[in-house]
Amino acid sequence: MTDPRAAHADHDLLLVAAHAAGDLDGDDGRLASGLIAECRECSDLHADLQSLSTAVRNLPAPVRTREFLVSPGDAARLRRAGWRRLLQVFAGSRLGLARPVGAAFASLGLAGLLLTALPSIPLGGSVAAPSRFGAPAIESQAGEDSGSSGAGAGESGARTNLGSDTGVGSGGPAASSVPLKGAPAEVAGDGPARQEQDAPATEDDERALTERATDAILTVLSGTFLVVGLGLFGLGWARRRTRDG
Repeated sequence: MTDPRAAHADHDLLLVAAHAAGDLDGDDGRLASGLIAECRECSDLHADLQSLSTAVRNLPAPVRTREFLVSPGDAARLRRAGWRRLLQVFAGSRLGLARPVGAAFASLGLAGLLLTALPSIPLGGSVAAPSRFGAPAIESQAGEDSGSSGAGAGESGARTNLGSDTGVGSGGPAASSVPLKGAPAEVAGDGPARQEQDAPATEDDERALTERATDAILTVLSGTFLVVGLGLFGLGWARRRTRDG
């Protein structure tokens, strides 16, 4: 006569547990049913497993001490703060025209800067153009040279006449070379160059000043348009990036 305990040690307990869970059918189910029917210990194991399954199924749900679901407010609070969060403020529908308006402003700014920079670019024909202030300076220098030469000729003639009248020979000292008392001294710089410097500004100078002021104003406006256009274009790009991402 065989010992039932020795026979139970050779039984497949996993097969009995699967039968208790209802996961077996076919040949495995029939084999497990035979073990439960023939072996008392396998039958007790099967009954205990079914009791545990029923008890666990009837247990009340555990009380949660906190909510593990993430709400939209918690997600917004836990999201990393950075430049993306700042750009979300500008991601509204009101900035839908930011990119085209920014492109228009940037184009106007570039056009204005090019318009103000073109006159200062040296071209081939500008080298041969005469300077506006060069001709009067040359003429004044020529007039000063001619005046000094004429004054020298008159002085030499006066010396000759004075020598002939006084009977002094050519070898003696010239009388005109000695400065006379009470004679007015020559003032340096009383030539045409000084008169030209003291002359009031001409219409060409006023026109040049007006052109410079206009160029400065146009440069400032063009730079402002360019900066505003690039800023609007960047806001439009950020709005699209935030909306897509």
